Amino acid sequence: MKVLSLVPFDYESFKKLKEKFPKVDFLERNQLKEDDVIDVMLGWDFNDGLNLIQQHHIKWVQSVSAGVDYFPLEEFEKNNVILTSASGLNSQRVANFVLLQCLSDSYSINEAYINRINRKWKVPENIYDIREKNIIIFGTGSIGKSISEVLSPFVRNIYGVNTSGKKSSNIFDATYKIGDIIEGKITFSNIDIVINCLPETSQTTHIFYNKLLKKFSKPFTYISIGRGETTNTSDLIQFVDKGDIKTAFLDVFEQEPLPKDSKIWENNRIIVTPHISGMLPHFRCDFFELFSKNLYNYCTHKELNGIVDYKKGY
Repeated sequence: MKVLSLVPFDYESFKKLKEKFPKVDFLERNQLKEDDVIDVMLGWDFNDGLNLIQQHHIKWVQSVSAGVDYFPLEEFEKNNVILTSASGLNSQRVANFVLLQCLSDSYSINEAYINRINRKWKVPENIYDIREKNIIIFGTGSIGKSISEVLSPFVRNIYGVNTSGKKSSNIFDATYKIGDIIEGKITFSNIDIVINCLPETSQTTHIFYNKLLKKFSKPFTYISIGRGETTNTSDLIQFVDKGDIKTAFLDVFEQEPLPKDSKIWENNRIIVTPHISGMLPHFRCDFFELFSKNLYNYCTHKELNGIVDYKKGY
């Protein structure tokens, strides 16, 4: 069996993999020969990925990220290639980031920072007690569940939203179907913080637009850490400008890097972070540990973790 890694090995991870899988040949790109038959590929090459799959008869691709919107999923399905995501790898890290944003908002840290720039000693006006607040999380997968677990000791109620409306975990006080919310079958008058951790699919692109943003209490706080393409930026800015959104914390954007001429930069009530919520200080070590568990499953003919459903897109 041969494994091609487009993610550079670090010495310790490579050593552990070789010890655990002595019969597996682990190759990096510069070691690949034209006639090599590769069983597994780690990572993705935007320019040459499909050629590698077809030329080397690759059966399984392990993504380095939870999101898989950048993969040609139709081609994977057509070529009977299994794709697994790194779902769960950085869920705790993202959840901690969201907690930070929620607590920051409750103390109006952004307003205090603006006052600091203007050398103004003034207690922010919009300080609140997060224990009195209700939160709704769009996306109840690994990241959504981790966010709910981290926030549950701090807030009043946490609601989940997914495509089916089925309760995926008891950590949500209730779970709703996203279509029912958009169509107005379910209404909310008491949502204070909206958290978007949806993946990008054909169904979720620009799902947070005027019609959906109108469904929540005014003003509310908006936190986006899923995929930038799920938010209609123009509509979001309008809601912030009108005061319907009190503060927007954006870690993902429709275009990354965010262009210098974007109107987002001009708005003091939109907090910008450069897609850092899931960053891990020791990413490669953690990633290869996740892959090692999946490779064991593959070698022992057990079900892989994180298999992507090509019809759902995640």
